Amino acid sequence: NIILEFDFGHFNVTTENVQNLWNLVIKNNYEKGVILEPYNEVQLKTIKAISSKTNIIYVGCDKDLQVPEILKDFDFAVIGLNYKKVGDETELARKIHEKGFKAASSVINPVPENPIKKLNELINMGFDYIYVDSIPYSEINSLTE
Repeated sequence: NIILEFDFGHFNVTTENVQNLWNLVIKNNYEKGVILEPYNEVQLKTIKAISSKTNIIYVGCDKDLQVPEILKDFDFAVIGLNYKKVGDETELARKIHEKGFKAASSVINPVPENPIKKLNELINMGFDYIYVDSIPYSEINSLTE
């Protein structure tokens, strides 16, 4: 039940490298347990050339939500923004949903002064997926606040 996320900001994104990575995923029958995190449309095109079956969290958008059309070609694609891009724009998750995608955010890179408060703000904003780092589960407030 482990999900492996490959952050393409730390990966030399060439067709050969992505193909080698995808071959390992297929060889180990782990397609559903891998998420790729591309940063721009060029990286999306490189991934799409390999397979549209990959799970994508696209982090190349800002608050203006310039969503590349190619993102709609993937079976599972989520718009991801870090908490600094989200800020306090409470309608952002709704706007992402209106474009046909799930909304994700992080409370990492860098960790905010009060990550638990920020986590709960994102939950209340309607984000579907949230990345957390260094927050003990016991410290996360009720998800229904």
